[in-house]
Amino acid sequence: MQENRPVALPFLDWYGVWPSHRKEEKDGRIWSQEPPRGVEIRIEPASKSEIFFTAEKPWEQQANFSVNTVLYEDGRYRLWYNASKVDDVEKNYVCYAESNDGFTWERPALGLVEYQGSKQNNIISPSGVHHLQSVFVDPVAPPEERYKAIAPKGRYYREGKLDPGMDSKKAKCQIEQPATDPNSNPPTHMGSKNCHTHYPPINTQPTPPTLTTPITP
Repeated sequence: MQENRPVALPFLDWYGVWPSHRKEEKDGRIWSQEPPRGVEIRIEPASKSEIFFTAEKPWEQQANFSVNTVLYEDGRYRLWYNASKVDDVEKNYVCYAESNDGFTWERPALGLVEYQGSKQNNIISPSGVHHLQSVFVDPVAPPEERYKAIAPKGRYYREGKLDPGMDSKKAKCQIEQPATDPNSNPPTHMGSKNCHTHYPPINTQPTPPTLTTPITP
């Protein structure tokens, strides 16, 4: 009978190491955690590369970049990122790019969102539609729903009651415009909740991927 032995794991840091920690199991067994001996942790020297991801497209000019998610799949790096205009915080675009080595990035023409009269861009969603966070792959989902993400969705209240018909654009318009009724109250943004956003699979062939319109929450 083969004895079940602990699986050896690489020692990267002191997280989870509790010297002399003891525990008694339900079956009466007692185990104690011994500290590593003869181990020295050193900081790995870092190297700084040249800037390899810069604003190239019109919708990326005068914008702050932020990375949503990077996935490595089928020999390709897949990047979802935000381009938020500096002069208008409401003008932000969720975009997609691919790379073989993580340094040279391609921005495929997805044909999803119109920008200045053309859909030849890598924009997945425009301002206010989706604010992606944590893109992940659902291995059991249908192909058209394989890529998903967690996205915040604003909730607006009026006089303490949830107004399901209110969104950020309507709220901003009502807040900025003087109220004709002195007794009326503008909507108040009270936080957010998470929801799943479905995104279509991306073609892994060398040709630019073709996506269909993302399914809204």
